[in-house]
Amino acid sequence: MFAFAMRPALSWYRVRRLRSVGVSAAPNAVRQVLENTRQRLGLRQSVQLLQSALVETAVVVGYFRPVILLP
Repeated sequence: MFAFAMRPALSWYRVRRLRSVGVSAAPNAVRQVLENTRQRLGLRQSVQLLQSALVETAVVVGYFRPVILLP
């Protein structure tokens, strides 16, 4: 039962690690495309865009402060 109770905590730790370890700023061209898309959709809040060494495909992480992680 303890292992099942620890699952959410371990998942939270893994997601937090994805956002902080092995990340760098995405290229300016990709960030500009994201900004143009945000404006066309009329979104007020911008989304952070990072490149990560830990992901193999594009991943969106976070609900209140979303981050798009690109490989």
